[in-house]
This record gives sequence, structure tokens and C-alpha cells, in this order.
Amino acid sequence: MELIRGLTKAPVLVVNRRYDSTTKTVAIKAGADEYIKWTENYLEETIASGLALIRRYTELNQTKQSSNTISRGTLFINVDYHKVFVNSQEIDFSRYEFKLLCVLAASPGRVFTNEQLYLDVWGEDYIRYERQLEKQLKLQKRGELSYPLIRI
Repeated sequence: MELIRGLTKAPVLVVNRRYDSTTKTVAIKAGADEYIKWTENYLEETIASGLALIRRYTELNQTKQSSNTISRGTLFINVDYHKVFVNSQEIDFSRYEFKLLCVLAASPGRVFTNEQLYLDVWGEDYIRYERQLEKQLKLQKRGELSYPLIRI
């Protein structure tokens, strides 16, 4: 059980012909999520328990993954750790460059107005950062950025 838990966080269902509280307790303390006695009469219960474990595992992990990473082709963004990788190479971005990249990568093909991008990247205080978006896009067009990720 310890070996399995070291490799994966997937749910573990123990099905055993022996069913006593000591064996069940030991299995659950070792990392099992469910322990069921196996007989032909318990087949339906076993299947239902297995499906419930899979459903809970899938629902919990789906939410985590979708909110933490953005992946598009050779671009991988870990939002929580503020890390960007292109072709497996880490690239450093300033705070606002990172936010701009995340907004664009999260909605490929979407057309944004300047105001939408300013609000999404700089927030309500975007007046203070006037012309920053145009500056970033102009550098991108001229190829003066070391990370030509956005096609214009």
C-alpha cells in the first residue's frame, strides 16, 4: 500500500474475502480509500463503490488542474508558481507580461479590445500604465523580445 501511495494519489479499493475490522482498519490506515468484502453476492456493491471513488477522484483533480496550468502547443504556464516554459525552456516574465500572456493563452483565437486587456492585466488602475500594452505589442512586432510567443 505504501508503494502505491508513493506512486499515485489515485483511489485504492481493497476487495478481500476476509473481512474483519482489524484487517479493514490496517488497510485504511495504510492508505486504502475503501475496503469491501468480496463474494459473488457483493459484486454490485463493489462496482458501485469503485465508481464512486473514481467519480470523487476525477471531480477533485479536474478542478485543481484546470485552474493551475495553461498549455498550448509548446507553451506551458504554471499560474500558481508564475512559471512559463516554451520548448521545455523556462522563460522569465515581468508581472504584467505574465498576466498578459496568461490572458491571451487562456483564450486562443479570441479578439480583445484594448480596454479589456488593460482591465484584465493592469486592473482598475490601468490609467497609470497608459501605453504599456502598445509598447509590449510594438516590441513584439519588431521582434525585439527574447520570447516571440504572440503572433500579431
